[in-house]
Amino acid sequence: IMFLSIPAALGLAFLAEPVTQLLLQRGEFTAADTAATSGALAFYCIGIVPMAGIEIHSRAFYAFADTRTPVLFAVLAMFITLILSALLWDRFELRGLAFAVSAASWVEWLGLYAVLTRRTGANPLPDLHVIAKCTLAAAVMALAVAITTVLTSSGSAFQAAVIALAGAKHLMAVNPDGSVLYFSRIGGPLEQVQTFRPFGDLPSPEITQA
Repeated sequence: IMFLSIPAALGLAFLAEPVTQLLLQRGEFTAADTAATSGALAFYCIGIVPMAGIEIHSRAFYAFADTRTPVLFAVLAMFITLILSALLWDRFELRGLAFAVSAASWVEWLGLYAVLTRRTGANPLPDLHVIAKCTLAAAVMALAVAITTVLTSSGSAFQAAVIALAGAKHLMAVNPDGSVLYFSRIGGPLEQVQTFRPFGDLPSPEITQA
C-alpha cells in the first residue's frame, strides 16, 4: 500500500491544478473555482499516506480483538479535525479544511503506529526504511512531473490536458521521466521491493473459546 500511496500522493499534489482544470473547468466552473478546488485537493493529498497506514494498522488491532483502540484514535482525529477547521477556516477556507483532515489523519496513524509497536515489541526500523526509500524515489518522480508542469503550463484547457495526461503516464510507468524514475530509484519492480509489514511478524492473538 505504501509503495503505491506515497508516489500517488506526491504525483496528485503536483498535478492538482491541471487535473482539476481538465475535468471540471467548463460552463459555470471558472478558473477561480479551479484554483480553490486544486488548492484543497493538494492539501488532501497530504493525508493519502496516513489514511493508507490507518487501513493497515487498524486491522492489526482488530486481529488482536481490540476494537477500542482504533475507535479512540478515530474519535481523537475527529476532534482535531473540528478544532483545526474552526481555527483555519477564516484565513484559508477550503484549504484549511483539507489540511485539518490530513493533519488529523497523521495524528491518528502515528498514534496507532506507536501503540502497536509498544504492544507487540516489534522493531519498526525495517518498515521505516522502506517508507523512506519509497519517499525518496517518489520525490525524484515528483520533480520530473513538476518540471514538465512548469515547462508546458500556459493556462489553456489544451495544455491542462497535456499536463494531466503526461502526469498519468508518469504514474503509470509509460513516460520514462516519471514512474520509471520511481522504479529505478526504489530499486526494482514491485516484487523485488521489501514487503511493508505492520511492524514485522506480529504474534498470533490468543483465541479464547467460550
